[in-house]
Amino acid sequence: MEAPFALKGRLFLAALIWLTACQAAEPRPAPSPTAPPPAIIVSVAAPTATPTPFLPASPSPIPTKAPSITPTATPLPSPSPAAAAARTQYDLRLQLDYASRQAEVWATIRYPNQSGLPLRDLVLDVEPARWEGAFSLLGLRLDGADWPEYVSDGAYFKVVLPQPLLPGQEALLEIHYRLAVPYRSRDEFFGYDGYQLNLVDWYPRVVPYDVVQGWLWHRPWVVGEHQAYERADFDVQLTVDNAPEGLLVAASAPPLPDSPGRYRLKGARNFVFSLSPEFLLSVASAEGVQVYSYYFPDLRFGGRAAADFAAQAVAAYTAAFGPPPHQTLTLVAVSANDGMEYSGLAFLPRTFYEEYDGSQRSNLAMLTAHEAAHQWWFEAVGNDQALYPWLDEALATYSERLFYARGGEAEVAWWWNFRVLWFEPQGYVDGSVYEYEQFREYVDAVYLRGALFLDALRQQVGDETFAAFLRAYYARNQARLVAPDDFFNLLAEHTRADYTLLLQTYFRP
Repeated sequence: MEAPFALKGRLFLAALIWLTACQAAEPRPAPSPTAPPPAIIVSVAAPTATPTPFLPASPSPIPTKAPSITPTATPLPSPSPAAAAARTQYDLRLQLDYASRQAEVWATIRYPNQSGLPLRDLVLDVEPARWEGAFSLLGLRLDGADWPEYVSDGAYFKVVLPQPLLPGQEALLEIHYRLAVPYRSRDEFFGYDGYQLNLVDWYPRVVPYDVVQGWLWHRPWVVGEHQAYERADFDVQLTVDNAPEGLLVAASAPPLPDSPGRYRLKGARNFVFSLSPEFLLSVASAEGVQVYSYYFPDLRFGGRAAADFAAQAVAAYTAAFGPPPHQTLTLVAVSANDGMEYSGLAFLPRTFYEEYDGSQRSNLAMLTAHEAAHQWWFEAVGNDQALYPWLDEALATYSERLFYARGGEAEVAWWWNFRVLWFEPQGYVDGSVYEYEQFREYVDAVYLRGALFLDALRQQVGDETFAAFLRAYYARNQARLVAPDDFFNLLAEHTRADYTLLLQTYFRP
Protein backbone atom coordinates (compact mmCIF):
# COMPACT_ATOMS: atom_id res chain seq x y z
CA MET A 1 0.00 0.00 0.00
CA GLU A 2 1.09 3.55 -0.62
CA ALA A 3 -0.59 6.85 0.05
CA PRO A 4 -0.60 10.39 -1.33
CA PHE A 5 2.60 12.22 -0.70
CA ALA A 6 1.92 15.19 1.55
CA LEU A 7 3.54 18.20 -0.07
CA LYS A 8 4.24 20.27 3.05
CA GLY A 9 2.59 23.33 1.60
CA ARG A 10 4.31 23.08 -1.77
CA LEU A 11 2.36 23.62 -4.92
CA PHE A 12 2.56 20.33 -6.81
CA LEU A 13 2.68 19.97 -10.57
CA ALA A 14 -0.09 21.84 -12.36
CA ALA A 15 -3.32 19.88 -12.30
CA LEU A 16 -5.06 18.92 -15.48
CA ILE A 17 -8.46 20.56 -15.84
CA TRP A 18 -10.90 18.72 -18.05
CA LEU A 19 -13.88 20.60 -19.38
CA THR A 20 -17.21 18.88 -19.19
CA ALA A 21 -17.25 18.58 -22.96
CA CYS A 22 -14.07 16.49 -22.73
CA GLN A 23 -15.59 14.01 -20.30
CA ALA A 24 -17.82 12.17 -22.74
CA ALA A 25 -17.00 8.52 -23.11
CA GLU A 26 -14.49 7.81 -25.84
CA PRO A 27 -14.27 4.58 -27.83
CA ARG A 28 -12.43 2.02 -25.73
CA PRO A 29 -8.87 1.50 -27.00
CA ALA A 30 -8.38 -1.85 -28.69
CA PRO A 31 -6.20 -4.18 -26.61
CA SER A 32 -3.37 -6.26 -27.96
CA PRO A 33 -4.70 -9.10 -30.09
CA THR A 34 -2.64 -11.54 -28.03
CA ALA A 35 -4.47 -10.71 -24.81
CA PRO A 36 -8.06 -9.50 -25.05
CA PRO A 37 -9.29 -7.14 -22.36
CA PRO A 38 -11.07 -8.67 -19.40
CA ALA A 39 -14.80 -8.77 -20.02
CA ILE A 40 -17.81 -10.80 -18.97
CA ILE A 41 -21.00 -12.08 -20.45
CA VAL A 42 -23.68 -11.11 -18.00
CA SER A 43 -27.09 -12.44 -17.22
CA VAL A 44 -29.38 -9.44 -17.48
CA ALA A 45 -32.58 -9.49 -15.47
CA ALA A 46 -35.30 -6.88 -15.19
CA PRO A 47 -34.08 -3.68 -13.55
CA THR A 48 -34.81 -3.29 -9.86
CA ALA A 49 -34.76 -0.23 -7.65
CA THR A 50 -31.46 0.54 -6.00
CA PRO A 51 -31.77 0.59 -2.21
CA THR A 52 -30.58 3.50 -0.12
CA PRO A 53 -26.85 3.06 0.44
CA PHE A 54 -25.67 2.47 3.97
CA LEU A 55 -22.36 3.68 5.30
CA PRO A 56 -19.87 1.38 7.05
CA ALA A 57 -20.64 1.05 10.74
CA SER A 58 -19.42 -1.05 13.64
CA PRO A 59 -19.09 -4.72 12.73
CA SER A 60 -21.94 -7.07 13.53
CA PRO A 61 -20.88 -10.49 14.85
CA ILE A 62 -21.87 -13.59 12.91
CA PRO A 63 -24.41 -15.49 15.01
CA THR A 64 -22.82 -18.23 17.10
CA LYS A 65 -25.87 -20.43 16.63
CA ALA A 66 -26.84 -21.77 13.26
CA PRO A 67 -29.52 -19.64 11.61
CA SER A 68 -32.56 -21.39 10.25
CA ILE A 69 -32.49 -22.40 6.59
CA THR A 70 -35.70 -22.73 4.67
CA PRO A 71 -36.17 -25.81 2.49
CA THR A 72 -36.12 -23.59 -0.60
CA ALA A 73 -32.68 -22.16 0.16
CA THR A 74 -30.19 -22.65 -2.67
CA PRO A 75 -28.06 -25.68 -1.77
CA LEU A 76 -24.31 -25.55 -1.46
CA PRO A 77 -22.56 -26.92 -4.54
CA SER A 78 -21.24 -30.46 -4.30
CA PRO A 79 -17.46 -30.49 -4.61
CA SER A 80 -15.71 -32.95 -6.85
CA PRO A 81 -13.28 -35.37 -5.17
CA ALA A 82 -9.67 -34.20 -5.08
CA ALA A 83 -6.50 -35.21 -3.34
CA ALA A 84 -4.89 -32.94 -0.78
CA ALA A 85 -3.16 -30.06 -2.55
CA ALA A 86 -0.01 -28.20 -1.61
CA ARG A 87 -1.99 -24.95 -1.54
CA THR A 88 -5.42 -24.02 -0.30
CA GLN A 89 -7.99 -24.13 -3.09
CA TYR A 90 -10.79 -21.55 -3.30
CA ASP A 91 -13.74 -22.40 -5.55
CA LEU A 92 -15.94 -19.29 -5.51
CA ARG A 93 -19.30 -18.85 -7.24
CA LEU A 94 -20.43 -15.22 -7.09
CA GLN A 95 -23.85 -14.10 -8.35
CA LEU A 96 -24.02 -10.32 -8.19
CA ASP A 97 -27.05 -8.12 -8.75
CA TYR A 98 -25.34 -4.94 -9.86
CA ALA A 99 -28.37 -2.67 -9.48
CA SER A 100 -29.05 -3.58 -5.85
CA ARG A 101 -25.43 -4.30 -4.89
CA GLN A 102 -26.51 -7.61 -3.46
CA ALA A 103 -24.71 -10.88 -4.07
CA GLU A 104 -25.02 -14.53 -3.20
CA VAL A 105 -21.84 -16.55 -2.87
CA TRP A 106 -21.04 -20.24 -2.66
CA ALA A 107 -17.48 -20.82 -1.46
CA THR A 108 -15.71 -24.15 -1.31
CA ILE A 109 -12.36 -24.13 0.50
CA ARG A 110 -10.03 -27.12 0.41
CA TYR A 111 -7.49 -26.58 3.15
CA PRO A 112 -4.46 -28.91 3.34
CA ASN A 113 -2.65 -28.93 6.66
CA GLN A 114 0.92 -28.05 5.74
CA SER A 115 1.86 -26.79 9.21
CA GLY A 116 3.50 -30.00 10.41
CA LEU A 117 1.30 -29.91 13.53
CA PRO A 118 -2.18 -31.25 14.32
CA LEU A 119 -4.78 -28.45 14.02
CA ARG A 120 -7.84 -28.37 16.26
CA ASP A 121 -9.59 -25.51 14.52
CA LEU A 122 -9.54 -23.35 11.40
CA VAL A 123 -9.50 -19.56 11.69
CA LEU A 124 -11.00 -17.51 8.88
CA ASP A 125 -10.93 -13.81 8.17
CA VAL A 126 -14.41 -12.62 7.11
CA GLU A 127 -13.70 -8.99 6.25
CA PRO A 128 -17.22 -8.12 5.00
CA ALA A 129 -18.52 -8.76 8.53
CA ARG A 130 -16.77 -5.54 9.60
CA TRP A 131 -19.69 -3.69 7.98
CA GLU A 132 -23.08 -3.94 9.60
CA GLY A 133 -25.41 -6.12 7.54
CA ALA A 134 -22.87 -6.81 4.78
CA PHE A 135 -22.37 -10.53 5.54
CA SER A 136 -25.22 -12.98 6.18
CA LEU A 137 -24.32 -16.62 6.68
CA LEU A 138 -26.79 -18.99 5.00
CA GLY A 139 -25.05 -22.35 5.13
CA LEU A 140 -21.92 -23.98 6.50
CA ARG A 141 -20.48 -27.46 6.07
CA LEU A 142 -17.28 -29.10 7.25
CA ASP A 143 -16.31 -32.30 5.47
CA GLY A 144 -19.93 -32.84 4.46
CA ALA A 145 -21.44 -32.26 7.92
CA ASP A 146 -23.84 -29.32 8.28
CA TRP A 147 -23.30 -26.61 10.83
CA PRO A 148 -20.10 -27.55 12.65
CA GLU A 149 -19.35 -25.76 15.89
CA TYR A 150 -17.97 -22.27 15.34
CA VAL A 151 -17.43 -19.01 17.16
CA SER A 152 -17.16 -15.55 15.68
CA ASP A 153 -16.65 -11.94 16.57
CA GLY A 154 -16.87 -9.51 13.69
CA ALA A 155 -14.37 -10.56 11.04
CA TYR A 156 -12.89 -13.29 13.29
CA PHE A 157 -14.42 -16.69 12.53
CA LYS A 158 -13.18 -19.96 14.09
CA VAL A 159 -14.48 -23.35 13.00
CA VAL A 160 -13.91 -26.02 15.65
CA LEU A 161 -12.77 -29.34 14.17
CA PRO A 162 -14.45 -32.46 15.61
CA GLN A 163 -11.07 -34.19 15.53
CA PRO A 164 -7.55 -32.84 14.94
CA LEU A 165 -6.55 -32.26 11.34
CA LEU A 166 -3.25 -34.10 11.05
CA PRO A 167 -0.33 -32.93 8.89
CA GLY A 168 -1.00 -33.77 5.26
CA GLN A 169 -4.72 -34.17 5.78
CA GLU A 170 -7.29 -31.92 4.11
CA ALA A 171 -10.38 -30.18 5.45
CA LEU A 172 -13.26 -29.20 3.19
CA LEU A 173 -15.27 -26.10 4.09
CA GLU A 174 -18.40 -25.06 2.19
CA ILE A 175 -19.84 -21.65 2.94
CA HIS A 176 -23.01 -20.14 1.52
CA TYR A 177 -23.64 -16.50 2.30
CA ARG A 178 -25.30 -13.31 1.16
CA LEU A 179 -23.25 -10.19 0.56
CA ALA A 180 -24.69 -6.67 0.73
CA VAL A 181 -21.99 -4.47 -0.76
CA PRO A 182 -21.72 -1.30 1.38
CA TYR A 183 -21.23 2.26 0.27
CA ARG A 184 -17.51 2.96 0.46
CA SER A 185 -15.64 5.93 1.86
CA ARG A 186 -12.27 7.14 0.61
CA ASP A 187 -10.63 5.21 3.45
CA GLU A 188 -11.88 1.82 2.25
CA PHE A 189 -11.60 -0.09 -1.01
CA PHE A 190 -14.40 -2.59 -0.44
CA GLY A 191 -17.79 -1.25 -1.51
CA TYR A 192 -19.34 0.97 -4.15
CA ASP A 193 -19.57 4.66 -4.95
CA GLY A 194 -20.75 6.73 -7.88
CA TYR A 195 -17.91 5.46 -10.06
CA GLN A 196 -17.51 1.74 -9.47
CA LEU A 197 -18.16 -1.32 -7.34
CA ASN A 198 -15.11 -2.95 -5.71
CA LEU A 199 -15.01 -6.46 -4.32
CA VAL A 200 -11.88 -6.86 -2.23
CA ASP A 201 -11.52 -9.39 0.61
CA TRP A 202 -15.09 -10.35 -0.25
CA TYR A 203 -14.91 -14.04 0.66
CA PRO A 204 -14.00 -15.88 3.89
CA ARG A 205 -10.40 -17.05 3.78
CA VAL A 206 -8.31 -19.26 6.04
CA VAL A 207 -5.54 -17.16 7.55
CA PRO A 208 -1.94 -18.46 7.58
CA TYR A 209 -0.83 -20.68 10.44
CA ASP A 210 2.53 -20.03 12.09
CA VAL A 211 3.99 -22.78 14.26
CA VAL A 212 5.12 -20.24 16.87
CA GLN A 213 2.35 -17.61 16.80
CA GLY A 214 -0.57 -19.77 15.72
CA TRP A 215 -3.23 -18.37 13.40
CA LEU A 216 -2.17 -15.00 11.95
CA TRP A 217 -5.38 -13.06 12.37
CA HIS A 218 -4.96 -9.37 13.26
CA ARG A 219 -7.41 -6.60 14.00
CA PRO A 220 -7.66 -3.59 11.65
CA TRP A 221 -5.74 -0.46 12.58
CA VAL A 222 -5.80 3.24 11.69
CA VAL A 223 -2.74 2.98 9.43
CA GLY A 224 -1.33 0.27 7.21
CA GLU A 225 -2.69 -3.17 6.41
CA HIS A 226 -3.52 -5.81 8.99
CA GLN A 227 -3.75 -9.01 6.92
CA ALA A 228 -1.36 -11.84 6.30
CA TYR A 229 -2.21 -13.94 3.25
CA GLU A 230 -1.01 -17.38 2.31
CA ARG A 231 -0.75 -18.19 -1.39
CA ALA A 232 -3.68 -20.15 -2.75
CA ASP A 233 -5.31 -21.24 -6.01
CA PHE A 234 -8.52 -19.55 -7.13
CA ASP A 235 -11.30 -20.71 -9.42
CA VAL A 236 -13.95 -17.98 -9.59
CA GLN A 237 -17.23 -17.80 -11.51
CA LEU A 238 -18.80 -14.34 -11.73
CA THR A 239 -22.37 -13.84 -12.91
CA VAL A 240 -23.85 -10.33 -13.02
CA ASP A 241 -27.57 -9.63 -13.12
CA ASN A 242 -29.08 -6.22 -13.88
CA ALA A 243 -25.83 -5.13 -15.45
CA PRO A 244 -25.72 -1.61 -16.93
CA GLU A 245 -24.79 -1.22 -20.56
CA GLY A 246 -21.05 -1.16 -21.16
CA LEU A 247 -20.10 -2.79 -17.86
CA LEU A 248 -16.40 -3.72 -17.72
CA VAL A 249 -14.77 -5.88 -15.08
CA ALA A 250 -11.21 -5.40 -13.87
CA ALA A 251 -9.91 -8.44 -12.01
CA SER A 252 -6.82 -10.04 -10.56
CA ALA A 253 -6.61 -12.15 -13.72
CA PRO A 254 -8.30 -12.10 -17.15
CA PRO A 255 -11.31 -14.38 -17.69
CA LEU A 256 -10.75 -17.71 -19.38
CA PRO A 257 -10.94 -17.19 -23.14
CA ASP A 258 -13.44 -20.00 -23.66
CA SER A 259 -15.53 -19.34 -20.54
CA PRO A 260 -16.57 -15.70 -20.01
CA GLY A 261 -17.09 -14.90 -16.35
CA ARG A 262 -14.73 -17.68 -15.26
CA TYR A 263 -11.39 -16.78 -13.72
CA ARG A 264 -8.47 -18.88 -12.56
CA LEU A 265 -5.37 -17.69 -10.75
CA LYS A 266 -2.80 -19.96 -9.13
CA GLY A 267 -0.41 -19.07 -6.37
CA ALA A 268 -2.13 -15.80 -5.44
CA ARG A 269 -2.66 -14.05 -2.13
CA ASN A 270 -6.21 -12.95 -2.95
CA PHE A 271 -8.64 -12.33 -5.80
CA VAL A 272 -10.39 -9.00 -6.36
CA PHE A 273 -12.80 -7.32 -8.78
CA SER A 274 -13.68 -3.76 -9.74
CA LEU A 275 -16.70 -3.16 -11.97
CA SER A 276 -17.92 -0.03 -13.72
CA PRO A 277 -19.91 0.87 -16.86
CA GLU A 278 -17.71 3.98 -17.19
CA PHE A 279 -14.35 2.26 -17.43
CA LEU A 280 -12.04 2.98 -20.33
CA LEU A 281 -9.12 0.66 -20.96
CA SER A 282 -5.53 1.06 -22.13
CA VAL A 283 -3.06 -1.78 -22.57
CA ALA A 284 0.73 -2.03 -22.54
CA SER A 285 3.16 -4.91 -22.18
CA ALA A 286 6.69 -5.71 -21.05
CA GLU A 287 8.65 -8.89 -20.40
CA GLY A 288 5.67 -11.03 -21.36
CA VAL A 289 3.41 -9.25 -18.87
CA GLN A 290 0.22 -7.65 -20.15
CA VAL A 291 -0.71 -4.44 -18.31
CA TYR A 292 -4.33 -3.30 -18.21
CA SER A 293 -5.16 0.24 -17.08
CA TYR A 294 -8.80 0.97 -16.20
CA TYR A 295 -9.80 4.59 -15.74
CA PHE A 296 -12.63 7.03 -16.26
CA PRO A 297 -13.24 9.42 -19.18
CA ASP A 298 -11.96 12.48 -17.31
CA LEU A 299 -8.73 10.62 -16.43
CA ARG A 300 -7.77 9.41 -19.90
CA PHE A 301 -4.42 11.23 -20.07
CA GLY A 302 -3.17 9.72 -16.83
CA GLY A 303 -4.89 6.40 -17.46
CA ARG A 304 -2.94 5.82 -20.64
CA ALA A 305 0.31 6.91 -19.00
CA ALA A 306 -0.22 4.61 -16.02
CA ALA A 307 -0.19 1.58 -18.33
CA ASP A 308 3.14 2.69 -19.80
CA PHE A 309 4.65 3.45 -16.38
CA ALA A 310 3.63 0.03 -15.10
CA ALA A 311 5.17 -1.68 -18.13
CA GLN A 312 8.42 0.21 -17.56
CA ALA A 313 8.39 -0.79 -13.90
CA VAL A 314 7.79 -4.44 -14.80
CA ALA A 315 10.82 -4.35 -17.10
CA ALA A 316 13.02 -2.72 -14.45
CA TYR A 317 12.00 -5.09 -11.66
CA THR A 318 12.23 -8.20 -13.82
CA ALA A 319 15.80 -7.29 -14.66
CA ALA A 320 16.65 -6.50 -11.03
CA PHE A 321 14.81 -9.24 -9.10
CA GLY A 322 13.48 -11.89 -11.48
CA PRO A 323 10.21 -12.54 -13.31
CA PRO A 324 6.92 -11.50 -11.65
CA PRO A 325 4.53 -14.14 -10.31
CA HIS A 326 1.74 -13.51 -12.84
CA GLN A 327 1.49 -12.66 -16.53
CA THR A 328 -0.96 -9.78 -16.11
CA LEU A 329 -1.04 -6.63 -14.02
CA THR A 330 -4.19 -4.52 -13.74
CA LEU A 331 -4.37 -0.89 -12.57
CA VAL A 332 -7.67 0.66 -11.51
CA ALA A 333 -8.38 4.34 -10.82
CA VAL A 334 -10.39 4.89 -7.64
CA SER A 335 -11.57 7.72 -5.41
CA ALA A 336 -9.37 7.01 -2.41
CA ASN A 337 -6.80 8.59 -0.15
CA ASP A 338 -4.12 6.13 -1.12
CA GLY A 339 -3.18 3.24 -3.37
CA MET A 340 -3.54 -0.43 -2.54
CA GLU A 341 -1.97 -3.61 -3.83
CA TYR A 342 -3.67 -6.94 -4.42
CA SER A 343 -2.81 -10.05 -6.38
CA GLY A 344 -2.35 -9.00 -9.99
CA LEU A 345 -4.18 -5.71 -9.40
CA ALA A 346 -3.56 -2.34 -7.78
CA PHE A 347 -5.78 0.66 -7.10
CA LEU A 348 -4.42 4.16 -7.74
CA PRO A 349 -6.08 7.35 -6.38
CA ARG A 350 -7.79 9.42 -9.04
CA THR A 351 -6.25 12.65 -7.70
CA PHE A 352 -2.89 11.54 -9.08
CA TYR A 353 -4.43 11.06 -12.53
CA GLU A 354 -5.96 14.53 -12.27
CA GLU A 355 -2.60 16.09 -11.33
CA TYR A 356 -0.64 14.31 -14.03
CA ASP A 357 1.04 16.73 -16.49
CA GLY A 358 2.89 14.25 -18.71
CA SER A 359 6.08 14.01 -16.66
CA GLN A 360 7.69 10.99 -15.07
CA ARG A 361 8.43 13.32 -12.17
CA SER A 362 4.93 12.93 -10.86
CA ASN A 363 2.99 11.23 -8.12
CA LEU A 364 1.21 9.11 -10.72
CA ALA A 365 4.46 7.65 -12.08
CA MET A 366 5.90 7.17 -8.60
CA LEU A 367 2.86 5.46 -7.13
CA THR A 368 2.42 3.25 -10.21
CA ALA A 369 6.02 2.11 -9.80
CA HIS A 370 5.44 1.49 -6.09
CA GLU A 371 2.30 -0.58 -6.55
CA ALA A 372 3.85 -2.54 -9.40
CA ALA A 373 6.74 -3.44 -7.07
CA HIS A 374 4.27 -5.05 -4.69
CA GLN A 375 3.85 -7.88 -7.19
CA TRP A 376 7.36 -8.84 -6.12
CA TRP A 377 7.20 -7.65 -2.48
CA PHE A 378 3.82 -8.79 -1.14
CA GLU A 379 2.46 -11.03 -3.87
CA ALA A 380 5.45 -13.28 -4.57
CA VAL A 381 7.39 -12.74 -1.34
CA GLY A 382 4.71 -12.38 1.32
CA ASN A 383 4.93 -11.10 4.87
CA ASP A 384 2.83 -10.35 7.90
CA GLN A 385 1.74 -6.83 6.96
CA ALA A 386 0.62 -5.95 10.48
CA LEU A 387 3.73 -7.02 12.38
CA TYR A 388 6.48 -6.59 9.76
CA PRO A 389 5.24 -4.00 7.25
CA TRP A 390 8.77 -2.90 6.30
CA LEU A 391 9.40 -6.21 4.58
CA ASP A 392 7.12 -5.21 1.73
CA GLU A 393 6.73 -1.45 2.04
CA ALA A 394 10.40 -0.53 2.41
CA LEU A 395 11.34 -2.79 -0.49
CA ALA A 396 8.51 -1.48 -2.68
CA THR A 397 9.56 2.10 -1.92
CA TYR A 398 13.22 1.38 -2.62
CA SER A 399 12.21 -0.35 -5.87
CA GLU A 400 10.96 3.04 -7.09
CA ARG A 401 14.61 4.06 -7.20
CA LEU A 402 15.25 1.36 -9.79
CA PHE A 403 12.32 2.65 -11.83
CA TYR A 404 13.82 6.15 -11.90
CA ALA A 405 17.37 4.87 -12.45
CA ARG A 406 16.39 4.10 -16.03
CA GLY A 407 16.42 7.86 -16.64
CA GLY A 408 19.88 8.45 -15.16
CA GLU A 409 21.34 9.94 -12.00
CA ALA A 410 19.41 13.20 -12.34
CA GLU A 411 16.11 11.32 -12.13
CA VAL A 412 17.31 9.31 -9.13
CA ALA A 413 18.44 12.49 -7.37
CA TRP A 414 15.07 14.10 -8.02
CA TRP A 415 13.32 11.02 -6.64
CA TRP A 416 15.37 10.97 -3.44
CA ASN A 417 14.75 14.64 -2.76
CA PHE A 418 11.07 14.72 -3.66
CA ARG A 419 10.06 11.33 -2.33
CA VAL A 420 12.24 10.84 0.74
CA LEU A 421 14.53 13.61 1.92
CA TRP A 422 12.00 16.43 1.71
CA PHE A 423 10.10 14.97 4.67
CA GLU A 424 13.17 14.59 6.90
CA PRO A 425 11.81 11.19 8.00
CA GLN A 426 12.34 9.91 11.53
CA GLY A 427 11.54 6.69 13.35
CA TYR A 428 12.57 3.06 13.44
CA VAL A 429 12.00 0.94 10.36
CA ASP A 430 10.85 -2.23 12.11
CA GLY A 431 7.70 -1.11 13.94
CA SER A 432 4.37 -2.90 13.60
CA VAL A 433 1.39 -0.93 12.31
CA TYR A 434 -0.01 -0.83 15.86
CA GLU A 435 2.87 1.37 17.00
CA TYR A 436 1.71 4.28 14.81
CA GLU A 437 -1.41 6.40 15.12
CA GLN A 438 -0.62 8.96 12.42
CA PHE A 439 -0.15 8.25 8.74
CA ARG A 440 2.81 10.59 8.40
CA GLU A 441 4.89 9.01 11.16
CA TYR A 442 4.11 5.53 9.85
CA VAL A 443 5.18 6.30 6.29
CA ASP A 444 8.24 8.24 7.42
CA ALA A 445 9.53 5.35 9.51
CA VAL A 446 8.52 2.25 7.55
CA TYR A 447 8.56 3.47 3.93
CA LEU A 448 11.06 6.33 3.80
CA ARG A 449 13.51 5.37 6.53
CA GLY A 450 13.18 1.85 5.18
CA ALA A 451 14.33 3.04 1.76
CA LEU A 452 17.22 4.96 3.36
CA PHE A 453 18.28 1.82 5.23
CA LEU A 454 18.25 -0.30 2.09
CA ASP A 455 20.30 2.27 0.17
CA ALA A 456 22.80 2.58 3.01
CA LEU A 457 23.04 -1.22 3.08
CA ARG A 458 23.69 -1.23 -0.68
CA GLN A 459 26.54 1.20 -0.21
CA GLN A 460 27.91 -0.79 2.72
CA VAL A 461 28.02 -4.19 0.99
CA GLY A 462 28.56 -2.98 -2.59
CA ASP A 463 26.30 -2.78 -5.61
CA GLU A 464 26.98 -6.24 -6.99
CA THR A 465 26.56 -8.00 -3.66
CA PHE A 466 23.36 -6.11 -2.88
CA ALA A 467 21.88 -6.87 -6.30
CA ALA A 468 22.76 -10.56 -5.95
CA PHE A 469 21.25 -10.63 -2.47
CA LEU A 470 17.92 -9.16 -3.64
CA ARG A 471 17.70 -11.64 -6.52
CA ALA A 472 18.44 -14.54 -4.16
CA TYR A 473 15.98 -13.21 -1.56
CA TYR A 474 13.26 -13.06 -4.20
CA ALA A 475 14.07 -16.49 -5.65
CA ARG A 476 14.30 -18.28 -2.31
CA ASN A 477 11.22 -16.80 -0.68
CA GLN A 478 8.59 -16.92 -3.40
CA ALA A 479 5.33 -18.37 -2.10
CA ARG A 480 6.46 -17.88 1.50
CA LEU A 481 5.61 -15.53 4.33
CA VAL A 482 8.95 -14.09 5.38
CA ALA A 483 10.02 -12.64 8.72
CA PRO A 484 12.98 -10.33 9.44
CA ASP A 485 15.23 -13.31 10.22
CA ASP A 486 14.74 -14.57 6.66
CA PHE A 487 16.03 -11.25 5.35
CA PHE A 488 19.07 -11.00 7.60
CA ASN A 489 20.04 -14.67 7.57
CA LEU A 490 20.21 -14.65 3.78
CA LEU A 491 22.07 -11.34 3.82
CA ALA A 492 24.70 -12.97 6.06
CA GLU A 493 25.22 -15.60 3.36
CA HIS A 494 26.07 -12.89 0.84
CA THR A 495 28.36 -10.55 2.73
CA ARG A 496 30.78 -10.35 5.63
CA ALA A 497 30.47 -6.59 5.78
CA ASP A 498 29.77 -5.21 9.23
CA TYR A 499 26.46 -3.36 9.06
CA THR A 500 25.95 -3.22 12.83
CA LEU A 501 25.93 0.57 12.82
CA LEU A 502 23.15 0.58 10.24
CA LEU A 503 21.02 -1.67 12.42
CA GLN A 504 21.63 0.59 15.40
CA THR A 505 20.64 3.62 13.33
CA TYR A 506 17.50 2.31 11.64
CA PHE A 507 16.20 -0.51 13.87
CA ARG A 508 15.06 -0.67 17.46
CA PRO A 509 17.69 -1.50 20.08
